[in-house]
Amino acid sequence: MALIKWQTHAKRHMKLLFDYYRKHASDTVALGLQDTIMGNVEQLGNFPTMGIKDDEFSTADLQYYYLVIKWSKRTYRAYYLYKNDICSIQAIWDCSMNPAKRRTVVKPLRRKQ
Repeated sequence: MALIKWQTHAKRHMKLLFDYYRKHASDTVALGLQDTIMGNVEQLGNFPTMGIKDDEFSTADLQYYYLVIKWSKRTYRAYYLYKNDICSIQAIWDCSMNPAKRRTVVKPLRRKQ
């Protein structure tokens, strides 16, 4: 079973999404989105490579994956790294955003010198 760790910026993405839907819709809607994303991410504990490999961010040392998460009429991606039986959640991406900005949201880890 893989361990799931949320990185600080991924937690921030979740909070921003939650706050947005809480303000513009309702607490119920915000909680529904949060539960949907969290439920999908929790499945990584049993199936850590169930996501789609993302060649744009992957390197020889780091394998990036993403989960496609459908909620209402929206689509999100949960980007994560899988290494040494740990799924490190890097970002939650709203697919309706400008794809050119994705690299600034999904931050590849730098190799230690």
